[in-house]
Amino acid sequence: MQHAIPLLAGSQPCRALYCAFADAQTETATMMLPRTLFICLIASLCACHAAVIEQVTLKDGRQIAINDDYSWNVILTETNTAAPEAVAADAITSSRKANLSAQALANPALLHDTVSQGVRVQLIPHPDQAASGQIELSVSNLQETSVVQIMGRISFYDQQGVWLADQETRFWQAEYRLPETYLRKQQIRPFTTEPLSIPQDAVINMTRLTILKVERR
Repeated sequence: MQHAIPLLAGSQPCRALYCAFADAQTETATMMLPRTLFICLIASLCACHAAVIEQVTLKDGRQIAINDDYSWNVILTETNTAAPEAVAADAITSSRKANLSAQALANPALLHDTVSQGVRVQLIPHPDQAASGQIELSVSNLQETSVVQIMGRISFYDQQGVWLADQETRFWQAEYRLPETYLRKQQIRPFTTEPLSIPQDAVINMTRLTILKVERR
């Protein structure tokens, strides 16, 4: 799960963006950089993956990674502590092909609940999911605008927490031009994924959810 904290006014990212904007404004006579292009460049800088700057253990025992964009996330996969600049595999929310961390193995519920881009998705464990290939979810909208689609990734692991496979699928899908099927503000609704190819050794209780993209209306 990843959490965002607003950029501080005196932060290095803000200072760099301010300087870039000032330079663009004062050099328009020579560069003539269109405002829309400049905005796109700034957006691309802000969309870059966060880098982990520190790993911290909270009072409740959870280990988290603090990122340089002032966001933080619970460490769910194994980390490489040998290199400070790569202290946690979860710096990028994918953490693909990494095995589960000790705290994830001890508390698999951490894998089943994810919040990102104004939505929350939770896994509803069901004994028949492995046979049907469909995953039951609870989806909630935390923002004002309605949600029409949520794309996500489901990561499967075996009993020892060894990564087996990733599959991308819809976590929510509204019907075209049917507003009653939109996920409205503060709504919590169930959703069943399309049939997935679940690995034979996968343990449903060790299934991890990651939100990739949210489309709104």
